[in-house]
Amino acid sequence: MEPIYLSQIVKGTGGCLISGTPDTKISGISVDSRRIARGYLFIALKGEKFDGHSFVEEALARGATGAIISRNIKTAFLKEMRDKGKIIIRVKDTLKALGDIAKIYRNKFDIPVIAVSGSNGKTTTKEMIGHILSNKFNTLKAEKSFNNFVGVPLTLLKIGKHTRLVVLEMETNLLGGIKRLCNIASPTTGIITNIGDTHLEYLKTKEDVFREKSELIESLPSGGVAVLNSDDPYVVRMKELAKTNKVVTFGIKTNADFSASQIKIEDTFTEFILNGKYKVRLNTIFYCNVYNALAAIAVSHSVFGLSLEEIVFSLRDFKAAPLRMEIINLKNRDIKIINDCYNANPQSMKEALTALKNIKTSGRKIAVLGDMLELGEKTFNFHYQLGKEVSLCKIDVLISVGEFALHTAKGAEEGGMSEENIFIFDTTEKACQMILEFLKPRDTLLIKGSRKMRMETIIDILKLKFAANEAEGIW
Repeated sequence: MEPIYLSQIVKGTGGCLISGTPDTKISGISVDSRRIARGYLFIALKGEKFDGHSFVEEALARGATGAIISRNIKTAFLKEMRDKGKIIIRVKDTLKALGDIAKIYRNKFDIPVIAVSGSNGKTTTKEMIGHILSNKFNTLKAEKSFNNFVGVPLTLLKIGKHTRLVVLEMETNLLGGIKRLCNIASPTTGIITNIGDTHLEYLKTKEDVFREKSELIESLPSGGVAVLNSDDPYVVRMKELAKTNKVVTFGIKTNADFSASQIKIEDTFTEFILNGKYKVRLNTIFYCNVYNALAAIAVSHSVFGLSLEEIVFSLRDFKAAPLRMEIINLKNRDIKIINDCYNANPQSMKEALTALKNIKTSGRKIAVLGDMLELGEKTFNFHYQLGKEVSLCKIDVLISVGEFALHTAKGAEEGGMSEENIFIFDTTEKACQMILEFLKPRDTLLIKGSRKMRMETIIDILKLKFAANEAEGIW
C-alpha cells in the first residue's frame, strides 16, 4: 500500500478523529491484530464470533499507529492514546469504513479492475485470468476467495505504484451487495459465469440471484466491457442492463465470440477446440472449467490484447486453487480422490457428479457428499434431487453426511440405488471412520460439501491414517 494521509481517511469514512493529527501518513491497513506493522491503522471489525474491539490494545502494542472503532472508549484509555500520539477514529460502522478507505485508495490509481461474479466458477475464472495476464502485466489478484465486504477492500489496498491491473472476485448473499462492492472497486470489466440456485436462504429466488449478479454489469462504466456466458439465459438478459456497448460472449452450446467444440475429457485433463481453430488443454476433469477458460480467454484477448496462441500456451500449465476438483492420487493404495470441498450448491454438485461419472476406472465410484447450505425453504427438496442425481449418474456408493443426509439418501434410493450402497452419517468424523474400513484399491472418491461442512477433514484424516499404516507396514 502506498501511504495516504489520515485526513483523507477521516473525510472518506465520515469518522470523528478523537485522537491524532490529520497530516499523519498511514502506510497500511489491517483487520488482524496479529498482522500489524508500524504505520498501520487497525480496523476493529465485528463478526459473528469475534469483536475486533477486544484486540485494539494488542494491535497498538504491536506497533499500530492507531485504530478505527465504532464503540465509545474509556476516558483513561483515550488520555493514554493521546499521550502516546496514537490515532483513534470513531465511525458508525467499521466494516463500511474499511470499504470507504479502499474506495478512496483505489481511486488514486487509473488502472483496469476486472471483477468476476456468478454462482459457480468465480474463483477458478479469477485464477485463470490472473495466471494468463501476469505473464505480461504486473497483476494484483485477489487471494483465495477474498470476494466479500472484507476481502475485496483488503485486495484493493494492496495496489502499488507498479500494479498495472487488478483481478477481483465478488460474492454476497444480499441484494445491493454487489453494487456496494462495485462502488468500492469501480470495475472496468465485469464477468458473469452463470446463475444458479445459491444463497436462496437470503436471496429467496433464482430471479433474485440474477438481480444480485446483474449489479456488476449495471455498475460498469460506459467505456467498460461486459463478458457474458451466452449459454445461460439469465446471464444473456444482462446484456440489456449494461451501460457499455462492448459486450463479449463465451459459450459452448450457442453462437458466441469465444466458443468451445470437440470437448474431450480424459483421466487427468480436458481438451477442446477454441473458435474452431486452437487446441486448448486444461489440467482438469471438470467440464465447467471449459466455460471458465473461455471467460478467461475472452478477457485476456478482447480487453488486454493477448494473442490466442499465447493464451492457449499459458493455460497448459494452469492449476486450479486447492479444494476445487483437485485430483489426489494415493498411489500406494491405488485410490483416487477428487477433492472439491471448497463449497457446494445444486448446480456444482451436479457438475461434480458428472465428472465422477465420466472417470474411467475398474474400481468403485464413491460419492461422499456433505450438506448444501443457505438454500432456504427448498433445502429438503434440493437434497432429495441431489440423491436422484447420484443414482442417475450410476455412482456405486453414496456416503451422505450432515443434517440433510437423510433426504439425499432417500432421493438416491427412490432413484433406483440399492439401499445397501447408501450410508448416512451426521458428522464427517463418523463418515471417515467408515470410509477407512470400507475403501478398496482402485476406488475413486468424490468428496464435496458446503464450506461450513469442512469435508476436507476427511481427506486429511485419510492421508494421515494411510501414512501411519504404511510406516507400520499395514494396509
